[in-house]
Amino acid sequence: VAGSVITLSIPSMGCVSCINKIMSTLQTSDTNAPMVKSWLLDKTDDQQGKRGGMAEITIGGASPGEVTNLANDYMQRVISAGFQDCAVVTIEPKLSIEPKAADKAS
Repeated sequence: VAGSVITLSIPSMGCVSCINKIMSTLQTSDTNAPMVKSWLLDKTDDQQGKRGGMAEITIGGASPGEVTNLANDYMQRVISAGFQDCAVVTIEPKLSIEPKAADKAS
């Protein structure tokens, strides 16, 4: 299945609770995001010593226009969750999307 990977930069993320907040924000049933990852950056990744973090959303079967709209929607959801500095970093096509482990089992 072809799809896209949307990457968000979230400089104000700083702890595991932030990761959980981002994950729950992006995995709500109405976002239709089949795969979401979120992680903190190493302190050395940022010149100013802030930790910060990233989120990656993998979606399938959407047109380029729909993907752009979804990327903006995901960014706005993260901003609404309290991370005002969230920004879309990349939107990249992905040739195939592996089903989730739970989907493979069924």
